[in-house]
Amino acid sequence: VGYGSVVHACAKAGRSGEAAAWLDRMRDDGVAADAVAFNAAIHAAAVAGRADEAHAKFAEMRAAHIQPTIVTFASLVDAFAKAGRVSEAVGWLEDARNANIKP
Repeated sequence: VGYGSVVHACAKAGRSGEAAAWLDRMRDDGVAADAVAFNAAIHAAAVAGRADEAHAKFAEMRAAHIQPTIVTFASLVDAFAKAGRVSEAVGWLEDARNANIKP
């Protein structure tokens, strides 16, 4: 079982802190995280309503030069909408469109 699978499993269980920790451990152990692993951690934060955590993982994703996908932006929109930060959620949709990612 790979690290990405564990990140995804934590995300499905709604354990955003554990998903983030496994993503960090993955990278600490020298395993390159991909968009799928980052998306799982961002999704976990969204499910938990932790918009700032989702944004932080997105920033790490971009710093690692990993291209966001429609799943990335959908999770960010969801995270900010659940947190009641609707204008920021709309901003993420606009960012997706500006990146030529169509919903």
